[in-house]
Amino acid sequence: MNKILMNNEKNLFSEQEKIEFSKNDTLLMEMDHIQKQFFLVVLDNVCVTLNFLAYDVDFSFHIKLGKNSHLTINALFIEGSFHIDTSLEGESANFSCNYSMIAGKDSHNTIEVYHHQSNTISHLRNHGFSINKSAIVLDVSSTIFKDASKCISHQDNQIIEQQNSLSQINPNLYIDNYDVDASHSAYVGEFKENELFYLMSRGISMKDAKYLLLKAFLLGNLSLETDMKEKYEKKLTDFLSKEV
Repeated sequence: MNKILMNNEKNLFSEQEKIEFSKNDTLLMEMDHIQKQFFLVVLDNVCVTLNFLAYDVDFSFHIKLGKNSHLTINALFIEGSFHIDTSLEGESANFSCNYSMIAGKDSHNTIEVYHHQSNTISHLRNHGFSINKSAIVLDVSSTIFKDASKCISHQDNQIIEQQNSLSQINPNLYIDNYDVDASHSAYVGEFKENELFYLMSRGISMKDAKYLLLKAFLLGNLSLETDMKEKYEKKLTDFLSKEV
């Protein structure tokens, strides 16, 4: 069954495709078995946090941020794909995207951010875990235009594979201004042996050690309150108990 559930009985995302935030807000969206795209505008001086908990969802977001606005996205996708493009159109706009996903089938994801104005900031943190030899693709691009100086743009992209799955990360920085702070990182592989060894030396089995590392890898990537993190952890644990 297709569904979108909101934490505070708001039906913004199910009723319309264009949403404008004119005041500070925090929303939780729970979605499953749905394909949808939205156009989102955050007006000047507005701070918004969007928390997504999604199962088998193909989701697209087209975002515009105004002056001094701040948008944080915390997304856990179990199966499915995530596509997002964000334009920082106002000076000092700030965008944080914390995306974690676990895939038992092939998943192609695109995350793009465009710095149109000076003093804009973007932090893109993308963590994926592949099971059943599924291939995760992360296409991540940050663009800073010529007239946008003193911008900050960082990427942290990682995929952990249960088995060799031909997953790949394509990190891109397109920068046309020297007065910026920009970086990207990309890692595809297994959990580090020293981390597993440390946990196993404390009497934890190999299976449980990998399970603990996986939860830290996916949930630790998200900026969530404790009660919200518990909700995400239950969803993740329920899925892993069936699949892994």
